[in-house]
Amino acid sequence: MGNLFKPASFLLYFLALIVFCILGLFVAKYTGAGEGQGLAGGAIVLFYGVVSGGLALIFSIVLAYGAELKIIIKLNKVLGVLFLVLGVLLFLMVKVNEAEKSKQMIIPPKTEVPE
Repeated sequence: MGNLFKPASFLLYFLALIVFCILGLFVAKYTGAGEGQGLAGGAIVLFYGVVSGGLALIFSIVLAYGAELKIIIKLNKVLGVLFLVLGVLLFLMVKVNEAEKSKQMIIPPKTEVPE
C-alpha cells in the first residue's frame, strides 16, 4: 500500500488513463463503431475512449498497490514512449487529413471555349 501515493504511481495513473483513452479512440475509429450512427457516432467513439481509459486507470491502481517501485518506473517509461508515439501518429493523421482536404478544395481553372 506504500506505493499508491508515490509520485511515480500518480504518473502511472495519468499515463495509463491518457494512453488508453487514445487507444480506445483509435480502436473505435478503425472498427467503424460510430459510422452511420448520425449524431450518436461521436458519443459512441467517446464512450470507447472513456471506458478503455477507466479500465486502464483501475488496472493501474491495482498494479501500483501490489508492484514494486522499479516495475512502476519501467511501466512509466513504456507508457511515456507509447504516449509520444501516439502523439506523433495523431499529429501525422491530422496533417494528412488537412492535405487531403486542401486537395479536394482546389477548383480547376475554367477553360472557356471560343464560340
